[in-house]
Amino acid sequence: MLALVGGAAGVLLAHGSMKLLLNLAPRAAVAGIDPRLDVFVLLCATVATLLSGLFFGLVPAWQSSRVDPYYALKSAGRTMSVRWGLQSGLVVAEAALALVLLIAAGLFLRSFAQLQTVNPGFDAGGVMTAGYALPPRANSERQALFARSVLEHLHATTSVTADSIGRPIPFSNDIEGAAFRIEGRNLRDGEPTPEGDRGWVTPGYVQVLGISLQRGRFFTDLDRTGTEPVAVIDENLGRQYWPNQDPIGKRIQPMSGEGWYTIVGIVRHVIRSDLAGDTGRGIYYVSLYQTPSQMGTILVKTSGNTSSAVAAIREAVQAVDPNLPVYDVRSLGTLVEDSLAPRRFAIRTVGFFAVAALLLAAVGLYGVLTYAVAQRTREIGIRIALGAERSTVLRLVVGRALRLAGAGVALGIVAAILFGRFIESQLFQVRAFDPITMASTAFAVMTTALLASWLPARRAMRADPAVTLRHE
Repeated sequence: MLALVGGAAGVLLAHGSMKLLLNLAPRAAVAGIDPRLDVFVLLCATVATLLSGLFFGLVPAWQSSRVDPYYALKSAGRTMSVRWGLQSGLVVAEAALALVLLIAAGLFLRSFAQLQTVNPGFDAGGVMTAGYALPPRANSERQALFARSVLEHLHATTSVTADSIGRPIPFSNDIEGAAFRIEGRNLRDGEPTPEGDRGWVTPGYVQVLGISLQRGRFFTDLDRTGTEPVAVIDENLGRQYWPNQDPIGKRIQPMSGEGWYTIVGIVRHVIRSDLAGDTGRGIYYVSLYQTPSQMGTILVKTSGNTSSAVAAIREAVQAVDPNLPVYDVRSLGTLVEDSLAPRRFAIRTVGFFAVAALLLAAVGLYGVLTYAVAQRTREIGIRIALGAERSTVLRLVVGRALRLAGAGVALGIVAAILFGRFIESQLFQVRAFDPITMASTAFAVMTTALLASWLPARRAMRADPAVTLRHE
């Protein structure tokens, strides 16, 4: 009966928890998912609930059936009638499991905090983005004219402090890889072709994103069709292919068959997709005015609110081409935050189950101690009648709770150390064996055990020896 009632309550909790977890999950990961209870899963859970009720009912029933009536009547009230080692073992296991989950949640949380301190190489504050795609019939001249005209309208907007067009932009999940030749450098047999990411940008790109210029210059409005093609590389590409020389003035040619680009500047490396897993791959930029693109992303840095920036982007595009829509209108900060969404969801999920396990351990410990106090009522009454202080009784009950929790903590730490090898690859600048996390979570488990033992301990302290002995 207890198992059936608990199972029914579990179904209701599962239904609510499922919706909660879906709300906490990244939007892209749960798009289109219908939150409903699956019949097969529900059937398996029901069978597991009934089997657990049957098993945990048979064990004490079997123990009780083996009790000698003479011994039971003779020893009633002086010691526990049924050994409760199994109950204590379950409490220890619950405490250990709770500690493992709490440690995992703590490690993920510390790892996430470390990620928040990573400098991606650009400043996303106050930057709004919006994508566009020109019709396929638009030639390169129209593509360049469109980009230049949109930016001219944005220049005239008072709330816009910097603007640019780029493709692809950081954290857009759009990476353009491109191999290239280096002038005057012949590849040996088996030597890989130089390769890096490629970006198409307009002159104001570094001002919008706050990317620092290391040496040389960035693109200007004079870098347009008909002038000498130029490129700007980041510091990683420079270190990789020109480790002992100055790349400025060198020329590269994309393998796509374009002409040669002269390197005129070096900028800081920018993390493009994952704060925790930057590949370190270098990038070279070309001017969108010299090498136009059919599509791109408008970037606007504003001193006002985001709504004014969005309005400015839409007005500028409509002024140039009233029939062209913009899409994916988002702040750059949102793109960076979305890249952390899976890790944030993992923290919330593990934390959810860690708190649930801790509550189960507390309930289990409370039940075991309450049962122990009930079984030792006569013993406690005799102790008090013989002059034992009530603080001694308090220490007796609380001490038992702390010993059980301590055993669970010790077992949980060992399990967490072994389990840590599997999650270490998911951590960022945090070791799986983290003394601070383990100590703080162990303290949480011990504190929970102390709180769970408070009510049984108070009940034992208030035992009246006269009433207890007369009842016995």
